[in-house]
Amino acid sequence: MGIFSKQTFGLSAWVVFLFFSNGCMAPVAFQAAGAISGASPVAMNLAEKGKAESYWVARYADVVVATARAAQVLSLELLGKKPEHDRTSFRYGYSKGQEVQIIIEYQTATMTSLQIDYGVAGAAAFANLLGREIALELHRAGAFLEDPWPQQKEAGL
Repeated sequence: MGIFSKQTFGLSAWVVFLFFSNGCMAPVAFQAAGAISGASPVAMNLAEKGKAESYWVARYADVVVATARAAQVLSLELLGKKPEHDRTSFRYGYSKGQEVQIIIEYQTATMTSLQIDYGVAGAAAFANLLGREIALELHRAGAFLEDPWPQQKEAGL
């Protein structure tokens, strides 16, 4: 009976979380669920008022390259690129005059932040797709610096 009550509590907590994550914040619940279940080295995703922000356990230069590659995969049109010392911004165009701005910032030697501004009229699903494609490109390049389950590997689990 104890296991059943723990599972029921966990399911109830999840339903309450999803219930309160409605409207423009609904994508946050699903992004967080994906990051937790996949043990992704993406520390946090927020989506609010046309913007999504993430922190990645990956080097700045690797995130810049992965972002450019993800834009190519999604056939986005490069409208502008502004590289600076610890920050790079891209501006891309896509369907019917839509634009997205991506700002990548150096945080530490092993952590990089990425902001996707898809506009208040844009789709949060687009930002989610773009973020997932960037993560896929980082994974393909072996650029994630965090082993999500190091203790389990050491223990042979």
